[in-house]
Amino acid sequence: MDPNPNPPSVEGRNWAELSPDVLSVIFGKIGAVEILMGAGRVCRGWRRVAREPLLWRRVDMTHLDHLGEAEMEAMARLAVDWSAGRMEEFSAARFGSDELLLYIAERANLLKSLCLVSCYDISDEGLTEMVKRFPCLEKLEIIFGSFTMKLCESVGQACPQLKLFKLNTKGSYYMSDDEEELDNTDDCDALGIAKTMHELRQLQLFGNKVTNEGLKAILDSCPHLESLDIRRCFNLNMDASMKAMCSRIRNLRLPEDSADDYEYDAAVGPFDEDDDDDIFSENSEFDDMMYDNDYDYDYIDYDYQHGIGDDDDHLNLFFLL
Repeated sequence: MDPNPNPPSVEGRNWAELSPDVLSVIFGKIGAVEILMGAGRVCRGWRRVAREPLLWRRVDMTHLDHLGEAEMEAMARLAVDWSAGRMEEFSAARFGSDELLLYIAERANLLKSLCLVSCYDISDEGLTEMVKRFPCLEKLEIIFGSFTMKLCESVGQACPQLKLFKLNTKGSYYMSDDEEELDNTDDCDALGIAKTMHELRQLQLFGNKVTNEGLKAILDSCPHLESLDIRRCFNLNMDASMKAMCSRIRNLRLPEDSADDYEYDAAVGPFDEDDDDDIFSENSEFDDMMYDNDYDYDYIDYDYQHGIGDDDDHLNLFFLL
């Protein structure tokens, strides 16, 4: 028989009494955003556990579209601070700046993976300067953005040890005046990859303008390539010769293959250069989180354009206890 037939109700339980070890396990499962937005604000004891650096090795901030850019950037800086230099992975969507990348570069020298989704305020120069601080960066994902066609070569030169690279587009680019004069611009990305990223194991060029010439250059220059995703790269002519060249690739996705399992598919619009619509459709997963009128942002008092002073200035932005 149960020696305690009347256990305390969940409503009457004092959650502040949970041991730090138990809280660390729980916090490690719920993720960085949930800690910043909720669990880490419950009480001072939970806040102390939330600041454990090991909890901030992997920070995914790709589902914060209901916040303003300044608030999201403040939270990102807070996560970097709490990682105490141990952050290994960072992902952001629809926010970010060159200043934020510099902040991360100066405080997270163990970073191995970086994912940027629709971060249109980040420049080629800002990204290249950041990755120069991480010559051992292994994974870089650039999902949409306003980067120029010279980015791949610059990044490849800064990070010659890249193992995974994703460069996903709508099939169009922002081009500088100089780039508009260049020939063979459709293969600029591919030739930059072929020239500098010889250690690649996985490559995704979803919706890229790459042609057969560019793909051949990649295959010739990246001997370790095991996974290649060229879905919706409709400039490619996958004839018998081209398929034979790709036959050594263990995991190959061709231009006409289904994109049903593509994680950003709901956010990808038609690959039309004249299409100025927002890349996020009405059914985008991000739209479900936008404009939460029940959330109170009055406790946030931060303007990233004016910089951040003492660390405690922004450590307390989200935890006014």
